[in-house]
Amino acid sequence: MRSVRAILGRLEEATYWRDKIARQTAENFYDDLHTFLDVDEKMLRRRLLPAQNGKFTVMARAFSDEVPPNLIIVFTAPNGRFKGGMGNMGAMSALILACLHAPDDLTCLATRVQKDVVVHEMIHFLDPGRGAGKSSARAMDAGGTNDYFNTSSEWNAYWQEGAAQFERMLRNKTAKIPNVFDVFFGDGSLKAIQDHVGKFWDVDFLDAMDATTRRKFDKRLAALWDHLREEGLLTPPTGKT
Repeated sequence: MRSVRAILGRLEEATYWRDKIARQTAENFYDDLHTFLDVDEKMLRRRLLPAQNGKFTVMARAFSDEVPPNLIIVFTAPNGRFKGGMGNMGAMSALILACLHAPDDLTCLATRVQKDVVVHEMIHFLDPGRGAGKSSARAMDAGGTNDYFNTSSEWNAYWQEGAAQFERMLRNKTAKIPNVFDVFFGDGSLKAIQDHVGKFWDVDFLDAMDATTRRKFDKRLAALWDHLREEGLLTPPTGKT
């Protein structure tokens, strides 16, 4: 993971490959986490360490060989709209997932961990170089949700979360069915994809963008579209272009 973070730090701000490396690493991490948690409850209680207030923790290196030794996962019960976040526990970085059914309740934990939340928060961890400047919490306090979404770190994480959904759906075999492709991707052109972004990216994130971040969004979307088109993934299954 240190090498991944080092690679990302050397790449330019808006490159397709910087996005791709971080996004794929975050998705791989979720897959490893899901496999680790997808066992019966008796085994799961052996794998997780109980913490205060009905929480559970596990060191990320227990299930993923891509992470450094300073990342810990904290499972907690939901609290309002909070779904997850990155924090600190002493010298440790903590990925906090509000996914327990209730305190000390591990029922269906593997299915309760949301992939989009993990990808979003792991992007913060993997690509901290894009988090310089005002923190998202201070931005929220100072200017509300618009300022929050347009901070460098949150904008990048929301972009990556949506791009992961977009590419995942496109690579899914159901997208090879003509009517499914048409609904989500239109004719596969960049204009059609621009018209369908609300199906993949958070609508509040899209609405909050200012002129500068909108241009950045369009630039990254064009790069993503161009690479996926070269792979032949944006050709409608009907054969039309």
